This record gives sequence, C-alpha cells and structure tokens, in this order.
Amino acid sequence: MRTISCILAILTALLISISATAEKPRWASNGTASLEKERTNESYTFKNFETFNADINQLRSERFNPLVGYLANTYGLDSASAKVELISGDSAFASAPNDAEGDTRVQAEYKVTFSSPRRATFYAKLADEYISLEDNADMSYDYYLYQLYAVSADDSGKEPAFDDFDLTRRYNAKALALSIIPGLGQMYKGQKAKGWVILGGEAGLAAMAIYANHRAVNYNRDYHNADDAIAGSYRSKKKSWQNVRNVAIAGACGLYLYNLLDAAISKGARRVVVKKPSGTQLALNPGLVYDPANTAAPAMTLSLTF
Repeated sequence: MRTISCILAILTALLISISATAEKPRWASNGTASLEKERTNESYTFKNFETFNADINQLRSERFNPLVGYLANTYGLDSASAKVELISGDSAFASAPNDAEGDTRVQAEYKVTFSSPRRATFYAKLADEYISLEDNADMSYDYYLYQLYAVSADDSGKEPAFDDFDLTRRYNAKALALSIIPGLGQMYKGQKAKGWVILGGEAGLAAMAIYANHRAVNYNRDYHNADDAIAGSYRSKKKSWQNVRNVAIAGACGLYLYNLLDAAISKGARRVVVKKPSGTQLALNPGLVYDPANTAAPAMTLSLTF
C-alpha cells in the first residue's frame, strides 16, 4: 500500500508542477506546418525564428536580424543593405518574459528593402512573439526570443494579402476526443510533459493493478489449499494485494477522469488562429525605419488594408 500511495503522490506532484510551468507557444515547439494549412492564400508563408542573448535589451534591438538574414540567404541578397520600415502596428510595445497568454499588440507589419546586389522589396507581419528566461548548463541565464512572421512568399515586391491572426490558449473538441487515449489530448495542446506523465501514470497503475490481482489470486489459491495453521497468513496476504489492486484501479480511473476534464477545459499552449481579414481600413501611423548599420529613425506611414 505504501508503494501505490507513493506513486499516486508523485503523479499528483508532477501534474501540479507541470501545470504551473509556463509553456512556449505551439508554433515555437511544433513549427509552422499546421499554420501553413490555415492560410487563405499563398501570397505569404510562415517563418519562425529563435535568438538568445543574456541582455534582453540587446536581444530586442537585434530582433530583425533573423528575418533579414532569412530573406538575404533565400534570395541571394546582402543583409547589410537591408532597411526595415514599420508600416503598421506599435513597434514600441514589448511582450513580457514568460507570458503564456500573449498579446496581439505585438503584431506589426514591416517593409524590408534591399539595395544590393539588386533592389528587392519584401513584406513581413509579426504574428506572435514569446520571450523566455532559460538557464544554461553552466548555471548562467539567457533570454530567448521566439518570433513568428508571415513573410512574402516570393520576391515580386507585391504586398501579400496577409490574414488576421488571433492568439488563444483554448482548443476545440478535438483535444477531448484525442484524450480517449490518455495524455494524447494534452500532447495535441502542446503540453507534452503533462501528456507523458498522464500516459505513463495510466500504464504504471494498470500494470500495478494486474500484478496485484495476480498475487491476490495466487494467495487465494494457497489459502484454500493450506492447512489451518497457515491459512490465516495466506488470507491476510490475499486481502492486502486485493487492497493494492483496488487502490491502483481507483487511481487509474481518477487519473483517466482528470485526463478527460483537463483536455476539455484547461488552457493549452498558446496558438495562433488564422482568420480571413474583413473590411477596408485606412490608417496613418507613427513608425520607425530600421537600418542594420544605423539606429532606428522616426517616420510616418500610411497604410490601406482591404
């Protein structure tokens, strides 16, 4: 009984600890393949970038480097000749570290121009970003910046028809349906550690119940075949193993119920929901022109969205 009680206590502690841990957005952990399928058009593609630095201010000041580097490497351009101009959004807004909920105020659209070895223009829309503080093997710490961009799919210079992007930690009924297999619903929601704990816990409790039942059956047989002098000992052991079996079965049922409820109502890792934009908007916004060789300069931008 002590063993099964320890197992249940460890499972409970693990689930509480994992539930309290901040999770990376789903796109940061699983990539952008599922988002590509949700686009309403192919004028843009999704790209996610990961950078890190011990200085969060420097990390943020260099946030465009991976985007510029991707475009330069993909189309054979000189990243040193790139300029990044804010078209719409608030470039001054910065997300807080380890913010599981996210904030759509980070979303902004940029125009990236190259002047060497040829002139080229691209557009990029920041859909989401996540900053985490993570420890290293040498006991030091670094800030990690994860960025998700919708980027021009070609070098035609035409502005893509970007979709709208919402942020949510809610999931549809698919998570509940998948949780018929313990832990699978949590894995679908980006909670891989919790999913593995639930799956492993169910397997361990089921194995314990089967083993305890096997021992109880054996002691029951010995009890009926034993002399009166030792029959009481076999009977006592049979009841002990029956209790272990019953507790293991109850624990497995309770964990399975938790698995279903958690998959149905708890929040998962943040995800991006792609929506077709509606209406026409004309906006005049303050902006910045970013040049890798210089500091950012103030500007005004006029944008027309259909």
